[in-house]
Amino acid sequence: MSDLKTVAGGLTFGGPPKCEDRDLCLGTKSQQLYGLHFSEDNKLDAGGPITVRALEDGDIDVALLFTSSSVIPKDAVLLTDDKALQPADNPVHQVSAKLTTAAYNKMSRGINEDKQDPADVATTFLKQNGLG
Repeated sequence: MSDLKTVAGGLTFGGPPKCEDRDLCLGTKSQQLYGLHFSEDNKLDAGGPITVRALEDGDIDVALLFTSSSVIPKDAVLLTDDKALQPADNPVHQVSAKLTTAAYNKMSRGINEDKQDPADVATTFLKQNGLG
């Protein structure tokens, strides 16, 4: 992300409302670490379909998305948080060793796109991984 500093002034950002007030978005801590000042800050949703659509349509150049989300466009470029602004998102129970991003995304698609019951999706994951 550090590389964005020199070009951010010519790019449009899209993210959740009040992103500029949140440390882990564009707030004070983020500014201290990265100093990114985009030409425009579009207030969209929190890494959801509105933000993805704006990115795909070229209405924004940079978006705040979540790596555990199933809505990230296939051709999106993941930026490295080279100054460790974002804390790790690690489950604290025994499934953490088995819960990869790919497995999480599969479960998320099952629930959000295939309309499967969340409890059934979780039970299947646990059984498939010898945890239930």
